[in-house]
Amino acid sequence: MSVSALIAELGELGIELGQQDGRIWYRPRSSMTPDLVERMKAHQGALLAMLRPNPPAEETADRLLDDLAHRGCILGLDGDGRLVMDGVPPDLANDVARHEAELIRILKIETASMAEAMVKIIDPPDPCPKCEFMELWQTLAGNWRCLRCDPPAQARRLRERADRLRGSPRRNSNGD
Repeated sequence: MSVSALIAELGELGIELGQQDGRIWYRPRSSMTPDLVERMKAHQGALLAMLRPNPPAEETADRLLDDLAHRGCILGLDGDGRLVMDGVPPDLANDVARHEAELIRILKIETASMAEAMVKIIDPPDPCPKCEFMELWQTLAGNWRCLRCDPPAQARRLRERADRLRGSPRRNSNGD
């Protein structure tokens, strides 16, 4: 009997299999027969191999990237999206080749997110010169005002008056 047939039989009987620390566990114990236990012992190595969790390719590639960075290796993408590497030790070269597609995918995502983050970086305005308070609001003209020294109430009233004059009442009542 093959290992996959044994696992299928155990599944039909409602027996759950797993492995921990190189040992096979099963439950419920009451459903196991001596014959099944003997067959499991006969196929123990193959069962352990089938039950051992395989990390996803992305997780393996992430660990590989961490290891390469820790060793001071440089990985990147050229203009055509191909993997460029410098300083990869020989013991990791095979792993890099095996996971090249996943490494390229991860590097493309990281490059795109870094570019997006760089676009979003802005210099914050200076704190209020009077009270050094950093909680500011921005006027319609784009000027920064202090919430303590120059609250937006006056600006809100002016904007409401301008909206009334234009004939387009503003629906946002929070003053932003």
